[in-house]
Amino acid sequence: MKFEKLNFTFDDDIEDKLDDFEDDTNSKKAQCKRVLSSHECRKYTSEESLLNAFEDWKLKQGYSYHVITWGDIDSLSYLLFIAKQQVINHAVISTWAMGWKDIEQVEELIKKGIIEHVDFYVGEIFKNRYSKEFDILKRLKREYGCNTVLFRNHSKIMAIKGEEYDCLIESSANVNRNPRCENTVITVNSDLVDWYMEFFKGIKSFEEV
Repeated sequence: MKFEKLNFTFDDDIEDKLDDFEDDTNSKKAQCKRVLSSHECRKYTSEESLLNAFEDWKLKQGYSYHVITWGDIDSLSYLLFIAKQQVINHAVISTWAMGWKDIEQVEELIKKGIIEHVDFYVGEIFKNRYSKEFDILKRLKREYGCNTVLFRNHSKIMAIKGEEYDCLIESSANVNRNPRCENTVITVNSDLVDWYMEFFKGIKSFEEV
């Protein structure tokens, strides 16, 4: 018989030929080794470190939570931490720089319906210095309606409107991974989130994305 498209030919009497075939590789068996990529390892340990740092991982209205790290928790882990607790109706992410793997992680949350809408506010250098990441943001605009604003930005803010509570994440860290001491404050306060969202809403992008 033949698979014309693949150009494979199989003889009907293959079983007879196999009986006559002397296999000298019986002692050599196929092996498989499961390896977790360094990115996945870091992502896992970052989230684990954040969970371990909180006595009560469920955030409470009116409280602020102050975190200081030695680079063992990256900025995106805070967003994932909130996403484990509730559906996020709207998120504003402001950062000077951002890695493409982090953006794709946000996209996975959108696909799963955990984040309903997200807008990105990035630095003026983003288009040229992070061209791959910029292309992904343009695609997210087309596919999910995620807005991207380029302006003279160095702020690191995540303003989150959620089904159960609203919270603000203020951090010294960009949305990428770096082994530095960073400080972050999570504040559960709707008025503060609204104030920041209104501020970013009024910013005009250097160009249409």
